[in-house]
Amino acid sequence: MGVILCIHIAPKMGSMTKLNRVDFPNGTSLFEPVYLKEAIQYHKTNPVFSKRKITVFLIEKASTTLAISLADAFVLINYFLLFLHGILIYFISKTLLCSEENALRNILLYYVSFSIIFIFFPPIYSFDEPLHYFILLLTLLSFLKRYWFVGIVFLSLSCIVRESSLILLPFFVFYGWQNYKPKYSFLHVLPVVIVPCLVYLSYRIVVSDKGFSTHDELILRGTALKANFKNLSETTESLFSLCNTVIFPVVLLFRNLKKRKIVYEHKGYINSIKWILLFNSTLVLVGMLAKESRLFFLPMLLLVPFYYFIYDELQATFTLENFRVLFHSFYNRIIVIAMVIGCWVLSFNLFCSYFSLINEYCFLSSLVVAFYFLIELRVHRRKLDVA
Repeated sequence: MGVILCIHIAPKMGSMTKLNRVDFPNGTSLFEPVYLKEAIQYHKTNPVFSKRKITVFLIEKASTTLAISLADAFVLINYFLLFLHGILIYFISKTLLCSEENALRNILLYYVSFSIIFIFFPPIYSFDEPLHYFILLLTLLSFLKRYWFVGIVFLSLSCIVRESSLILLPFFVFYGWQNYKPKYSFLHVLPVVIVPCLVYLSYRIVVSDKGFSTHDELILRGTALKANFKNLSETTESLFSLCNTVIFPVVLLFRNLKKRKIVYEHKGYINSIKWILLFNSTLVLVGMLAKESRLFFLPMLLLVPFYYFIYDELQATFTLENFRVLFHSFYNRIIVIAMVIGCWVLSFNLFCSYFSLINEYCFLSSLVVAFYFLIELRVHRRKLDVA
């Protein structure tokens, strides 16, 4: 958490909390007072965001109660919630029978994931996400502990904080039905869908903006597909956002899953997320700005308790012996050089440059995945041939 905060307030990094731009001078303030105030006002007045009122309410309430600026309140609320994420991930991991080391690995990999370590940087521009993820993690923990009523309450609240929680309803229904039958029939878990939907619809009726209809919002969403793929730079950035947030970690996680013998309950948990990941990723690419990677991350939140699979997969692949075998071949060295150049060109030359280490992160992540598959293809296959 400290590293994330330092990155966000470091000079010339350009995060929402420390822009260092000429049009938003921050003077002697540690945080960005002008931009954050305008961002809060924007979320209060823009019809797309104004229906999400809880985060703004908490920030303004903290500002008034503690007699601090809106910028300080924004940082206090959101970074405190990010800290609480780690605690909840630990308890969720332990509930799913993770060891102490694996629970800590889940926390570490969560905080260094693309959408979290750059949570307040452009083009991610998170606002409601820290609160949203916090309530969803409470929801997940409640269902895993079989506190159904509490889980439904938190799930309904998460839909009010951000309506995208509705995408996750099938997971909670089918996971609960598969893992708790025959004690619970399918009818028993239907309230998991019905109650949050009714709560959200009632909330939307109360806070609906008469001058901005759902039809207007759909028209606005319809322009996103063109924006995501209008040129090579935008296309590359959209695909990198998808790869860094979903494809890279999911591929490593599921490849490791195939090598494991896990209990039926855990297997049902993981398999329940597959179709939600596919649906959400397609929805973002077609109807939202894909470079805002937080939009891809929502279903990944449910996989965080199994992020240690990624650690185990990389640890098993990136051994000194595998690298020795890889670089023993002259042909493999040529491939590695070409691979490094390709990752560099993709990361630094084919989409927007940021001051926030995003390009460097993309370079390292693509290089890790490229080395992983190169070792799988060139080293492990060779070992199998020799055997």
